[in-house]
Amino acid sequence: MDLMIDIETLGTKYNSVVTQIGAIYFDRNNGIIDNGICLNISIDDCLKNGLVVDSGALKFWWENIPSWLNNPVPIGKAVHELNNYCKKATAVWSHSTFDIPILANMCSIIGQKKLPFPYKICRDIRTLQDLSGIKVNKKEQKIEKTHNALEDCKYQVEYCIKYFNIISKEGGNEKN
Repeated sequence: MDLMIDIETLGTKYNSVVTQIGAIYFDRNNGIIDNGICLNISIDDCLKNGLVVDSGALKFWWENIPSWLNNPVPIGKAVHELNNYCKKATAVWSHSTFDIPILANMCSIIGQKKLPFPYKICRDIRTLQDLSGIKVNKKEQKIEKTHNALEDCKYQVEYCIKYFNIISKEGGNEKN
């Protein structure tokens, strides 16, 4: 099953504080999605474990109302729940040069040597877009980018489905 992952952070470095993880299973052929999970992570726990905050990210979040302040959990609990949720994944989609290294570092700091899924199944949204040959106008999306990790997963699934459809048709796999 295809899985979309998105994270919200207080920075752009691999060791940034992770405030929220969203994940959702989807069917690349028809766009059907499940309910997904959204995990709010304790900033205090992140800081105690050596993760860092970027002042630019704080400024951004200060100007927005972050949903990840509600009911945060420790890093270990978030990773455990993500591990359980990701068991059926055969492909994990994300902005793999951002989300995956930060998630890998977060797992490492709590003593988990591996991501919640095999690294071999990580896929990059930007590569998918490049292969499709188009750029979807994100302003025309039905779902809005909100900087809520689960909602942003849904947003990313919506435009990735368009990319999959284009690639499938160009590859001669369109359905009659």
